[in-house]
Amino acid sequence: MKLSFVLGGAGFTPTSLETKCTISLDNGAVTESLLQLKANVPGISAEQFTECVADAEKNCPISKLLNCEIKVEAELV
Repeated sequence: MKLSFVLGGAGFTPTSLETKCTISLDNGAVTESLLQLKANVPGISAEQFTECVADAEKNCPISKLLNCEIKVEAELV
């Protein structure tokens, strides 16, 4: 959701954002979250996309709430 918001703020409307999330647990606590993203965003450059993903990763309120390592693998298709 944060990436969609960031992309919209940058003037882009994604056609699709497909995300798979895999979490790691240790003694019942989330220790890591891996987000695998495939995005179709017309008109965006690879550099702009990377910047938007980094912004969303850094400022996502859910990621902050989890307080664990967050990894994002993003692919622009």
